[in-house]
Amino acid sequence: MIRVLVAEDQAMVRGALSALLSREKDIEVVAEVARGDEVVKAALATLPDVALLDIEMPGGDGLAAAQALRAAICAGPWEVEPLDSCSKMHRPRNWRARSGGG
Repeated sequence: MIRVLVAEDQAMVRGALSALLSREKDIEVVAEVARGDEVVKAALATLPDVALLDIEMPGGDGLAAAQALRAAICAGPWEVEPLDSCSKMHRPRNWRARSGGG
């Protein structure tokens, strides 16, 4: 069973993602949060295999949440490997701004 944490500030999108994922026999949504600053607490409480993070959320964006999550679990038995993002961050100007490239 693949345990998933969904972090998305828009309730309708979060609910739809969770509902679709839950339809799969080998996926269990173990946590849903609406803010970036709730990700680490929820992850440590539920121990998901995968964290699906929105890039833009209140309380810290998904990138900051991913960094905080990685820092929080480095001493734990988990392995953290970012996969990819599917968002408007793929637009070059947004990525450059995020990465400090202007």
